[in-house]
Amino acid sequence: MAIMTMNPNEIFFYILWAAVGILMAVLVIYSQKKTVSMISGGLDKAVLPRIFLFSIIRIILIVAILFIAMKQSLWLGLTCLVFFLATRWISILIEIRRKNKKEA
Repeated sequence: MAIMTMNPNEIFFYILWAAVGILMAVLVIYSQKKTVSMISGGLDKAVLPRIFLFSIIRIILIVAILFIAMKQSLWLGLTCLVFFLATRWISILIEIRRKNKKEA
């Protein structure tokens, strides 16, 4: 059984994995904002297992997608990882600036 691999020399695949990394980061940002809104309403024992479950699912999906990208090619996987991390850090910095502007 052969696993389909991508040619790491084609720019299209780098763009594809960069887009996947950005999409992953956006979905993680959205799910974390939903989690924070659930926690800010008050933490009760019924909500806590759901928060843990969503966190585990989020981590497993990210690791699985990064594993698939790394399996295709180390450089494609690193491209996905770099765009994922860059998008996350940019979003964190934007949120910090928004919060600082609201407080000022």
